[in-house]
Amino acid sequence: MLSVEYKNSVSEVLDIINNMEEIYKKKISQKFMQFLQKNKSDAYTNHINPEIEINRQIQGKKTREILAIIAYNYWYNDTERENYKRQLKKNEEERQAELQQKYNADNLFKRQEEVEEQQMIIVEEKKWYMKIFDKIKKIFRIK
Repeated sequence: MLSVEYKNSVSEVLDIINNMEEIYKKKISQKFMQFLQKNKSDAYTNHINPEIEINRQIQGKKTREILAIIAYNYWYNDTERENYKRQLKKNEEERQAELQQKYNADNLFKRQEEVEEQQMIIVEEKKWYMKIFDKIKKIFRIK
């Protein structure tokens, strides 16, 4: 059983496909379209406006993922697929490098030292009666 989010995304993808030109619709296999029809949400309401750019209308992350799969498998030619693979590989390498830098053991210890340096020293202020008591003590010492 699919989650509600996934079913809504499938419905949104179907809505997008139904607003596309026929040449793109025909490229998608009938078996995949049947899969989408079978797994769509019954509670989904159509919100795609053909007059507005599609990227601004897509609501779910899963919708983008499903559209990427469709584009890769049905709409892209061989060169576009290779470019897409290279872009995915580049994105993954950048992500891994970022994670490596973020969670590098040396950097973790450096951050700890920076935090220790930035800690504020709390000065405890004397209570009002202690201040008076100290003044009285000073008076008696002087005389």
